[in-house]
Amino acid sequence: MPYHVRVSIDLKLFVGLWYNVQFRGTETPVLTRRVDLIETPDLIVLAFDIECTKQPLKFPDAANDQIMMISYMVDGQGYLINNREVISADVQDFEYTPHPEYEGKLI
Repeated sequence: MPYHVRVSIDLKLFVGLWYNVQFRGTETPVLTRRVDLIETPDLIVLAFDIECTKQPLKFPDAANDQIMMISYMVDGQGYLINNREVISADVQDFEYTPHPEYEGKLI
């Protein structure tokens, strides 16, 4: 684990929060969290996955293979884009929940 990540975890320094920073000469700076400045916003997650046609046990090759579908999910709501040259039938709505805390429905 990188040193700066370990230090951030040990000192409970997190991204997206405000801190007062005090320097005293060459001593280690003192960081104090400012809870009065901002509320933590709700997290919005964007994830996507691209599926390609390919030969068995091979990586996709842009010269020969096509994008078959793209799925993307924004804040728990998923969408599926199909390449009609490869997948001609409609894909029914389905749910993809890899873990209970990551619920998602694709339409």
